[in-house]
Amino acid sequence: MLTAIGDFIKDSFRADDKASLENLKYGNINLYVQRREPLYLAGVISGTAPDDFGVVMKEYLNELWGEYGYIIGRSWNGDTSSLIEIRGDLTEFIHYWSSSR
Repeated sequence: MLTAIGDFIKDSFRADDKASLENLKYGNINLYVQRREPLYLAGVISGTAPDDFGVVMKEYLNELWGEYGYIIGRSWNGDTSSLIEIRGDLTEFIHYWSSSR
């Protein structure tokens, strides 16, 4: 879905092919997206997000890649069952941002 939205923007507005969708606002809902091929990390916030939220997500995605890149690799087929080791880290990240902000 995120790829489709990005493709729509590129096609409709002749946007840079190297650019990617980073945030989207719909009413009070803010969607933040970071990508590290082949992964997407999306965060949804109701209301105002911390100023550095996009940067924090990008850094976190890079940390995940550094720790689990050997699992994901370029040949990953999208099967999330192979990412079971990442679940604990993601849960901690989500819990931190949902409870402390």
